[in-house]
Amino acid sequence: MAFSYKRIMAAEHSKQARLLSELRDLRVDRQTGVAAVYQQVVLLRAISRAVKALPRLESYSAAAPELQSLLRPFAVASTQPDPALPWAALRATSWWELQGQPLPPGRPRDAVKKGDLRGGLHPDVYDLMRDDPSFRTSAIDVLCRTMREPPALKHFLQRLQLSGADESRDMAPVPADGAYVVEDVYDRSELHATAKRAGLPPGNATEGITTVGRELCVFWNPFKTAVVGPSCGAGAPVSTPPPQDADSMRRHERLLLVFMVREVSPSV
Repeated sequence: MAFSYKRIMAAEHSKQARLLSELRDLRVDRQTGVAAVYQQVVLLRAISRAVKALPRLESYSAAAPELQSLLRPFAVASTQPDPALPWAALRATSWWELQGQPLPPGRPRDAVKKGDLRGGLHPDVYDLMRDDPSFRTSAIDVLCRTMREPPALKHFLQRLQLSGADESRDMAPVPADGAYVVEDVYDRSELHATAKRAGLPPGNATEGITTVGRELCVFWNPFKTAVVGPSCGAGAPVSTPPPQDADSMRRHERLLLVFMVREVSPSV
């Protein structure tokens, strides 16, 4: 069972890493000197629908009015953004499903409008966005990095009811003492890189335990979950054992994401 569980965890980890990588690689037109984040806007709206458990797919005509309003603050030219462009472009990613015939080359947006094509998150992605707050927070963070700073972005997220989407810390194992902040990572080396950027002293690594600085510790369990604590001494938290039935295992694997220290503040 342990071997099978490790394989499931590895596959889930790899899938989520690929999905986030796709978000980072989304094409952003910068011809005007300002990022055109239209695909990001469409995806964030779709994520919001998943959080609210709204239907995964919807017709373009049903989505277009709201998308036009959401895209308007992020326009990079004098003309208003056409929602059909990102609606069609996202079909090239693993995040999006667009139903209907293959789109013709040249002006796929015309086919979207003419066929009133239904689109939305891919089924697997929809489930992740609905059920996994930690991964959802990571996806929102990646999408927002290319978008404009507040107030436009802040108002946009509030409108979609995504501004309070960071629920990941509620799902992390909580240290017995001390404040903490967690952040998803997919490689142990990122722990040290982020610690360095945060101004923390270099850490050291031993088998199963990575220490960052003098006060912070990250304990890595066999399922590559990191638990953040104020020390690695007595009372350091440990992970829960893997569940024994398949349904619980699938649920549990999404909770055992990789956490890392981003910063520690007594006010957290």
